Amino acid sequence: MEIAYKTSFSRDVKKCEAALLPNIKDAIVNIEAAKSLKDIPNLKKLKGHNTAYRIKVNNYRLCLFMKTA
Repeated sequence: MEIAYKTSFSRDVKKCEAALLPNIKDAIVNIEAAKSLKDIPNLKKLKGHNTAYRIKVNNYRLCLFMKTA
């Protein structure tokens, strides 16, 4: 799966609690290793958006937006 990160993502991760960083890293590794959306654990589609999903990591949420062709 092709992945692109917003520039604000790295700033937001630096502001997170240190205890949360390993969990966020695990979620990113799972996303990068996935061949399809079904392979990503804890992934939920956001209501009202056709291509938006989220993964909840404790109180932090990683949002994914799928590219449309």
